[in-house]
Amino acid sequence: MPAIACPHCNHSMTVREAKPGTYKPKCAKCGQSFALRVHDDPAKPWSTAKLAPPAAVEQTLPPTSAAKTVAEPSSPPSVPRAAEATLPPPSPPRASSPQAVEATLPPSQPTASPLADPNATADFAANLTRPQRAIEATEAHTAAAVASSTSPRHEQPLQPINSGTKLPGYELLGELGRGAMGAVYKARQLSLDRLVALKVIQPQWASNPTFIARFTREAYAAAQLSHHNVVQIYDLGSSSGSHFFSMEFVPGDSLDHVVKSQGNLDAEVAIGYVLQAARGLQFAHQHGMVHRDVKPANLLLSERGVVKVADLGLVKTPQAAEQEVALEQEQAEAAAAAKLAENAAAKSSSARTVVGQSATARSLTGTDVTMVNVAMGTPAYMAPEQAINAAGVDHRADIYSLGCTLYVLLTGRPPFEGATANEVITKHKSEPIVRPDAIIKRLDKRLSDIVVRMVAKRPEDRYPSLAEVIQDLEAYLGIQSTGPFSPREEQVTLLEQSVKQFGEAKFAKIRSLAILSVTAGFTALGLGISFWSLNLGLGLMLVPVMAALVYFAVSGFLQRTFLFDKARLWLSTTRTSDWLTWGAGGLVALVVLMLLGWLITWMVLLPIAVGLAVALYFAIDRPLAQEREAALAPLHGLLKSFRLKGVEEDSLRQFVARYSGEQWEELFESLFGYEAKIAARERFGRTEQGKRRSKFRAWRDPLIAWIDRRVTRLREERDRKHLQIVEEKGLEAQGIDPLQARRQAKRMAEALVDEAAEVRAAAVQPSAQTVADPAAEAIKKRARIKAMLHAARQGSYEGRSSKLTSTALSPLAFLFGGKVRFILGTCLLLGFALWAQQNGLFSNVEQIASDIANKTPADVKASLQNGMQIPDTSSTTPLPIPLIGPMVSSYNAAVAGLLLMVLGMFGGWRMSLFAIPAAAVMLVGALYLPDLGLPGGPATLALAIGVPIAVLGFFFGGSES
Repeated sequence: MPAIACPHCNHSMTVREAKPGTYKPKCAKCGQSFALRVHDDPAKPWSTAKLAPPAAVEQTLPPTSAAKTVAEPSSPPSVPRAAEATLPPPSPPRASSPQAVEATLPPSQPTASPLADPNATADFAANLTRPQRAIEATEAHTAAAVASSTSPRHEQPLQPINSGTKLPGYELLGELGRGAMGAVYKARQLSLDRLVALKVIQPQWASNPTFIARFTREAYAAAQLSHHNVVQIYDLGSSSGSHFFSMEFVPGDSLDHVVKSQGNLDAEVAIGYVLQAARGLQFAHQHGMVHRDVKPANLLLSERGVVKVADLGLVKTPQAAEQEVALEQEQAEAAAAAKLAENAAAKSSSARTVVGQSATARSLTGTDVTMVNVAMGTPAYMAPEQAINAAGVDHRADIYSLGCTLYVLLTGRPPFEGATANEVITKHKSEPIVRPDAIIKRLDKRLSDIVVRMVAKRPEDRYPSLAEVIQDLEAYLGIQSTGPFSPREEQVTLLEQSVKQFGEAKFAKIRSLAILSVTAGFTALGLGISFWSLNLGLGLMLVPVMAALVYFAVSGFLQRTFLFDKARLWLSTTRTSDWLTWGAGGLVALVVLMLLGWLITWMVLLPIAVGLAVALYFAIDRPLAQEREAALAPLHGLLKSFRLKGVEEDSLRQFVARYSGEQWEELFESLFGYEAKIAARERFGRTEQGKRRSKFRAWRDPLIAWIDRRVTRLREERDRKHLQIVEEKGLEAQGIDPLQARRQAKRMAEALVDEAAEVRAAAVQPSAQTVADPAAEAIKKRARIKAMLHAARQGSYEGRSSKLTSTALSPLAFLFGGKVRFILGTCLLLGFALWAQQNGLFSNVEQIASDIANKTPADVKASLQNGMQIPDTSSTTPLPIPLIGPMVSSYNAAVAGLLLMVLGMFGGWRMSLFAIPAAAVMLVGALYLPDLGLPGGPATLALAIGVPIAVLGFFFGGSES
């Protein structure tokens, strides 16, 4: 007895028997009627959907003052009304539904099963498109209307969230807009204290586990793509049933807002905007992704003139996801039919049967579900084939939508207008477009030809890829991105003047001199005082180090430096065990300082370090930043003008790197950021003669690389857990046993994370930027992911993490891990401090000050001549601990402990292959190595052997396992 779920309340019911056809039973729980379709093929699951009134009345728009540019169609719309839509195959019933209750179906004849709500259709029509200024009807309203036209009216919409509300890791500051998928909020990511755009999914869709699983997969894939013309997806998560995605916040306006406020744009400006969007979309197409909702509202213009494509990978609804499933089933059935027909002619009847079933699936996903496809796009910009089958479109649908966007930017109005969604869609399918140069007489015919080809009705009549679109638009502007960028002489002069003003800033020289003077002064003073007090001398020499750490925190917090943000990101991803380990290490360090009698002295010196750091920032860095901001202002204006004229971003970066002189990196980083500088260094880091150009603060590079590796590893672990939870719920909703669902979900999450890692690795390869056929790449990528997920479901997939599980979870991996090394180091340091305190090797600062005060000038002169007498450790008493006491009773224990603590900051067991032997040589060698006459005896020889081993471990012992 098959089980079905009521589409209104999700109540589970068991049907005793039913003949093939369409029925209208009534739910035993909520009492509402719904449509039930019983397929001829017993293997196909029965499908349910909500009913709508028998007729959908379309509400017309009020007449507008602007003249129509396109004549009304002479024939009725070919797109059926919403009330005539047939029943689409919905998701299988949830396994977690309440206890099934048998429902007896009344005998009836198969009937049509309308889906859409007439009021929703009216709302949609009322907010669709208006001539001239009301393209002009906001995209947010259009999207909301689409959502209402595809969602049952009784379901609760997404309620506005008040400012100050907190989701895990985020604080919501205000709503930016809402559409078919949900609402977008301006938010602050608490861990990094940065602004983000947070997209929260509609509650009724978030309760569909199958849809959420599919949607999360695509969003996670999009999050791996990084391009300067694509809005970056940062993170995805869920809390209390709410699913959300955080994205890059772009300060500025959408092109939709630009057109509303300025009207139609100058041709060169419009082409410059569209060229940037085309490059971002081309990058997505090269990675097998199709946007499906390109429009001015999804193209964001930053304050620097950079256009970014928003919502890549985040345009989908449950109905559209079901359509994708149906399309995949259809393709699989067609492939099976072809194979049957090819293998045996005797089985041709079976093949025809399969093909017939495929045609049935097509009838359920074709023009009869236009309103479902509308939810994956905006009618004013939607390709004709997308209204029929949104799940089956390729990259050429984005070319059509981008052509419509360029049309709007040039003319100030959409290509087609109508009173209802069906009318607009019908015009896109059947009516010829009015050429842009027929509306704006000054437009060049060549430009109109480009637009007309982009919006050709048939995909095969459009540009085959965005590469050809970009090439024609660049040729129209007289630029090219394939060859070297050739700026004019006055532009090079402006750059060189900015470079000179940037490098010769007065406070830059003061800053260098101040840092050098303070460091040298405290170091010399500390060395001199060390002859009387090692405690005070070391403290003074460490004042510049403490000042540097305080300065790092102050400047990083106030200026948002890249390294500081990386450090915050690293700290935000650390585990509780890491914090406990570091806390224990800090406590041991305090105990060591207390035992040595140094704690009070260093606490007195700390305010001096804080004062130096604060003075450096406020007295020097802030005036320096103002000087350099003035130097960069003309350059920012020049770069913005280049972008508005369509010059490719890589060409701009090459221009700056080429003409910025030897010290190019600092200026380049100020303009484009650290990550762009690192990428540019590989290309422009050498002169024409092959000489390496100077690097800017290169000491940061290995530290940032280490943080990136660690954060990536921890983020993959977190993403793997989140994806597993999402996939597990989706599988359970399909009726799979919970234990089996958990196992499958774990392998599927592994496959998705591994695929994401491959995408990120391929993105840095030069070949990743050249893809000849985006459609073939999309098919190839989808097939690869399907194969990985299929293998995961079958249990044959073994991911990177699974291959290392036995090692990572073994006792040996823990014993040789970073935390054990760190703890061993703190123990050695503590043992050394106890030994030094027991033998009185270091005097406290009060005693030294008293001795100095009682000495005569002659005594002081004699002390300087004789130097500080280092205690003779041969006459000291070892710690009274069997075996361990003699090994920690030397200065070698302090060196070995510090090295183990430093190397313990790095994860993985491989580092222990170097760190443990190095420490053992330092400790045991001080007792048993021969005395070669070196100062310090065997202890010095042990250090000479052990320290290089530890250094080798630092460079070659890193492990990501």
